[in-house]
Amino acid sequence: MKFHELLQHYRSDILDIATERLMDANLPHYKSLGEEQCRAYLAHLLETTRQSAETHNLMLLNQYVEEISENRFYTGYPLYEVQHAIEDLETAVWVVLRAQLNSEDFNKIAGQIGMYFGAGKNLLAEAYVIRATQRKKPTINLQALFTGTDGV
Repeated sequence: MKFHELLQHYRSDILDIATERLMDANLPHYKSLGEEQCRAYLAHLLETTRQSAETHNLMLLNQYVEEISENRFYTGYPLYEVQHAIEDLETAVWVVLRAQLNSEDFNKIAGQIGMYFGAGKNLLAEAYVIRATQRKKPTINLQALFTGTDGV
């Protein structure tokens, strides 16, 4: 089976593990969403990853991760929480496929696991950094500190 076929075939097992890991992590934003919504988010990411693998087109995954980063950043999710969710899905893929495939078959797809999830995590981090540097934060006017003590 090809990588994208494996993701489809073991979809339920992967989502079970990833959702459990995410809920066990006690990340405030994801915990407040509840298990059902978190599973839906993970399912969408898994499906987008599957489609990218099937079409050999990282742009599908990149576009979705960009949407995730925009939504999560502007709703106050810290980067580490979003990265944790992606890492939980990646870990679940590793765990399930390692358990289901013989060594030879697993070795054939191992690089693809790292490639797709690594690309997604890198883009997420880049997008967060870009957004953070574009956000204007209030600053303290320090000019008064440098005017001296005359007139005080």
